[in-house]
Amino acid sequence: MADEPEEFINTEVEPTTSKVPGYNHDYSSIVTEFKTQDEWICDICNSSAEQDGEYNLVQCEMCLVVVHDTCFGRELLDDEVFESDDPWYCPRCKYLLEVGLPPKTVECYLCPDRKGMIVDVVLEHNERWAHISCVNSIVEIWFKENSTKEIVGQLLNPLQFQEKCSLCKLIGGYPIFCDMVKCNTKFHSRCARAKGLIKTLEEHEEQFAVEDWNYKVYCSRHQEKGKEKVKKRKLCAHL
Repeated sequence: MADEPEEFINTEVEPTTSKVPGYNHDYSSIVTEFKTQDEWICDICNSSAEQDGEYNLVQCEMCLVVVHDTCFGRELLDDEVFESDDPWYCPRCKYLLEVGLPPKTVECYLCPDRKGMIVDVVLEHNERWAHISCVNSIVEIWFKENSTKEIVGQLLNPLQFQEKCSLCKLIGGYPIFCDMVKCNTKFHSRCARAKGLIKTLEEHEEQFAVEDWNYKVYCSRHQEKGKEKVKKRKLCAHL
């Protein structure tokens, strides 16, 4: 019997928010809610850790997504913007407010998760919307140096957009493969993060990074075996 589709895996509490002045659409489906500021986690590196000795997390006024200024880049690297008392809106929310369209008109083309830091990107000369974390998890593509807008790399396999995620059971987006040889398990990187298969960027690099920005992702069945494989490869590289 075929697996029944499930809703996208989400461990967050369903939010209750007040309306943003001037925006007349229900946007609860894109809101990430934290009970207190102590729970803030960067949507890009999946960590609340300080960077460069500073607590530099910023929250979008509308969807409440949180990012480190250095993970996000763009205007948050401008001290005047970062230190301003004015409300800050992420690229998606800023766009929705400007055009007055409902949230469903702006979705990540790499996964079905409607929450998180979704930004405007340029890939293969086409303008799209995508999670920064999704781009960072797909080996074929990456952001151009010092940019979280322009994507470079290889052409994405069009057939992979038709694959089913083993975790959320949905077809669509761009599921990545388990890095264990001969394993055919596929999953969206955001689903893998929700299931704990991708931890904080720092933890994941420590356990699964073969070299800088070349880290492996394994399904639940191959997590431990994957750690040992990466550890051996690191040891061999230092001999």
